[in-house]
Amino acid sequence: MKRLQPRFVADIIAELRKVTWPSFQETRYLTIVVAIVAVVMGLFLGAVDLLFGWIIERLFF
Repeated sequence: MKRLQPRFVADIIAELRKVTWPSFQETRYLTIVVAIVAVVMGLFLGAVDLLFGWIIERLFF
């Protein structure tokens, strides 16, 4: 079976064995951090959009 695999498949498997996978706690923590940052950035960009919309409306209409 080893002969049927191309060399790149063996290289991929070898590299994946070197990976240091995060623990469940680290994964959960980083997922929460990403979700919070995404919500904060969404609120910020939404506020900027509303502000620019209001400015454009006041200037041109």
